[in-house]
Amino acid sequence: MAVLNTQFPTLTDWAKMTKDGSIMQITNVLAQTNSMLEDGVYFPGNLSTGHKVAVTTALPDSYFKKVNGKVPVSKGDTEQVMEQASILQNWSNIDEDVAELSGEKPTRAQAGRLALESMNQKQQATKLYGNENNAEEYVGFIPRYDDLNAGNKENILNCGGAGSDNTSMLLCGWGAGKVYNIFPKGSKAGIKHVNHGKSILDTVNSVTGLEERQVVFQDQWVWKEGLVVEDWRYLVRLGGIDISDLKSRTGTQSETAETNLIDQMSTAIDHFPMIGGCKPVFYCNRTVMSYLRRMAKHSASDVLSFEKGFNQFGPDIFTMTFQGIPIRIVDQFINTEAALS
Repeated sequence: MAVLNTQFPTLTDWAKMTKDGSIMQITNVLAQTNSMLEDGVYFPGNLSTGHKVAVTTALPDSYFKKVNGKVPVSKGDTEQVMEQASILQNWSNIDEDVAELSGEKPTRAQAGRLALESMNQKQQATKLYGNENNAEEYVGFIPRYDDLNAGNKENILNCGGAGSDNTSMLLCGWGAGKVYNIFPKGSKAGIKHVNHGKSILDTVNSVTGLEERQVVFQDQWVWKEGLVVEDWRYLVRLGGIDISDLKSRTGTQSETAETNLIDQMSTAIDHFPMIGGCKPVFYCNRTVMSYLRRMAKHSASDVLSFEKGFNQFGPDIFTMTFQGIPIRIVDQFINTEAALS
């Protein structure tokens, strides 16, 4: 039965540990779109601005000893890595006259739903493509695995796509000491809602120079979150998936091509040191998922299959799996990635 490993705390689990009922509601909203936000694991950071980890860069040497002989002293090396948390915000201002038309609560609730969907998409896009050149963002998965000459090049599998009509798939091994999300020390996981009530907005008209006022209901939404890849071996990027080849099952995505997605997915699993020491999940967009569904339908093999499981909110679901590992949809994967280099 295909189920997500439940030994690691997700955003929903952290929500259950708080008395703030609004967080529970928000978490359900997040689950409607990008699955990575639903089943990624979360831990509190050790800093108020993020999380600092020590990563092993070299092992000490070991020696065979002769009787009455001496053994050289050696030591390993570590490197400290700082992963910052970002602060994502959204403000909602509802004019008091507008709020009176349909009632204050339903009007503000509708504005809140739009704000949450916007934050959901922005957070997921950052988790994938967040760039270190943008100081306000944390670094996403794709920029961390974008250089075929980098130290983590072994976990960047090139599916052969050229041009700019490519996408990626990720195999993520969620778990402590591996790949996980963090929220800053002293804060809470998930989205914080602040009801600022009825406020007066003071502005100056840029044309007349006159002071203007407006009475509004104000709501503030704050989401503090970061991403940590403590052990790079537990994240594999399958990049350069050529969309046109995928749809036609030709070229780089023909059945006999070494860059065929199915073969690369199998290879990706072997790059994890221990598949059982984490919560493994494949992530892709709907274009790739549609291709995999067709493959599962026409394949006589049970490597790709649909299995009955359950999600974190109760109802049964049918999960696409590859060799028993769930495959989940993330809409924020784009189909216009550049070729790997």
